[in-house]
Amino acid sequence: TIFIRSETMFLKPNQLEDEFRKRPEFTAMGLVLVRDMNAADLIIDLDRPVFTYTFTFTVSNPESSVLVTSGKVTAFDGNLAAPKIAKELLKRLRTARDVSK
Repeated sequence: TIFIRSETMFLKPNQLEDEFRKRPEFTAMGLVLVRDMNAADLIIDLDRPVFTYTFTFTVSNPESSVLVTSGKVTAFDGNLAAPKIAKELLKRLRTARDVSK
């Protein structure tokens, strides 16, 4: 289960949620979005440093605060950043699952 939160007004959580829902691999991996942070296995934090076109993301485990992965993409706005972040995160999550088998 995944909870998404954002520290920037340029990329809202629902933009990334919508991109995840568009991708068949999201459902195929058994991933689910939740609205309650306390019910989440992973938390995705989104941000964009001031005066940049860089959108950052971190994925962490809420119980242990362990950082699972992080990264950044360059995009003009959240509409362009969300698909890039979704693609990158799903690729990383798929790789992590393959390694843990």
